[in-house]
Amino acid sequence: MNEYKRKNPKIQINLKTDNSIKLIEHVKNREMDCAFISGNINDKDLICTNIFNEKLVILSQKSNFKQNINENKSIIMFGEGCFYRKIFEDWLNYHDINIENKMTLNTLDGILGCVEAGLGIAFLPMSVLNKGNSDGIEITKVEESFQTISLNIIYRQDNKNNNVINQLKQVAFEKMKSNIIK
Repeated sequence: MNEYKRKNPKIQINLKTDNSIKLIEHVKNREMDCAFISGNINDKDLICTNIFNEKLVILSQKSNFKQNINENKSIIMFGEGCFYRKIFEDWLNYHDINIENKMTLNTLDGILGCVEAGLGIAFLPMSVLNKGNSDGIEITKVEESFQTISLNIIYRQDNKNNNVINQLKQVAFEKMKSNIIK
């Protein structure tokens, strides 16, 4: 956003964070021009363009992931409608893991803090971890079929020639490309 605002200082930006399902509805109902969502959609009224792909991992307290699962620890996730939550629930079902205690948090910092404190496990993109927040967290890779998730920009078909959206897409592509090269 910083890069986009620097290149387009006269553009007014209003940001809203929400789960993918709600963001899709906001765009469809013309309450927002565009949105960044996780996962793909198939909707005749919307254009969905991939910006980049993320690798999902399971995060647990730095000790032993298998112990955390076997002790029936809580799973810690964002609320209903979150694409990461859906993939996590699918992964648990695939492995026939039944964890009854589900903690729902609304912030990434809250989820990471609870994982580090040993309150449960989470399923998030590897990109959320950095040097400062990953010291007490163990990373467990998952099967390829659950591992990759796409981050996309969506907008209405009738907005496909919107210069503001096209510039935002271009800045997002450039930013992701520069982060991958580093």
